[in-house]
Amino acid sequence: MSKKGTCTILALFCSLLFTLLSMPGATNSTLAHGTPQPRTWHAVVGAESGDHAIQGLLFQPDVLWINVGDTVVWTAKAGDIHTVTFLPPGQTPPPFTGSSDQVNKVGGNVYDGKSYFNSGIMAAIPVPGFQVSRTYSLTFGVAGDFTYHCIVHPSMLAIIHVQPEGAPYPFSQKDYTRQIKAGTKTVLKDGHKLAEVAEDHSSNHHVTLGTGDGRVSVVRFFPSQITVHVGDTVKFTNLDAGNPHTVTFGPDPQDENAAYGDPQHFHGQPLSSGILFFGQAFSVTFEQAGIFPFRCLFHDYLGMTQTITVLN
Repeated sequence: MSKKGTCTILALFCSLLFTLLSMPGATNSTLAHGTPQPRTWHAVVGAESGDHAIQGLLFQPDVLWINVGDTVVWTAKAGDIHTVTFLPPGQTPPPFTGSSDQVNKVGGNVYDGKSYFNSGIMAAIPVPGFQVSRTYSLTFGVAGDFTYHCIVHPSMLAIIHVQPEGAPYPFSQKDYTRQIKAGTKTVLKDGHKLAEVAEDHSSNHHVTLGTGDGRVSVVRFFPSQITVHVGDTVKFTNLDAGNPHTVTFGPDPQDENAAYGDPQHFHGQPLSSGILFFGQAFSVTFEQAGIFPFRCLFHDYLGMTQTITVLN
């Protein structure tokens, strides 16, 4: 072969190599082994404001495309508790009872597409009464479309499309990161609007016990200042579609879900509404002057505490 022919072949080889290296997702590992290597994808659980008042009840991104062999790492971005839970086919999410299989990790590290897998309780900060994890990692061993839930908040769900190994990805991690940033911004904006409405539509005698639309929860009492007189009755109503709450005066009860005390004759003794779901109300008649602190047993660690001033 002539010297000119050898140079031509070398030039073609270099051109081909440059093309391969310029392809999206091309790596040294890809060229060496001939097949794409598994990827790790990052998703988040929840969102919140800096003071923990606004809680986003959502997974981000809510739709994720990956391939068989890839791993997803979820990171908790909120103080409210959540889970990443894959249920067996046909099973609906059970109510949250705090059972061992709900609050602890269940399943191995590779998802089989048919068994119960659970992250255990996830949160971005320590939560009284729970052993929490900040992250949860799962590798997907089979192709298919899989829905996962939060056991604590039934309105939360997301989908993972698992493609065959080597399939092209429709989105990059940068695309998902942009979605997460935009979604978090929307959560905070909606939370501030919900808080403004709750403040404007609440009063000393009609207190809002949290507010939310199922996707955004504001874990605060409204109005921000409450003053009544001896003999007055205050009605507390849960307007939070995503979270249950309590109205509790005094120490933690043995059963935080159960009501106790005499709300018709309150003079500072221990008293609790028990668990209140969306639309449920609890009324208290105040028979003694003073300043009385109260809180939500489920969200006091997030700042859901308040005081009521009772004047003569």
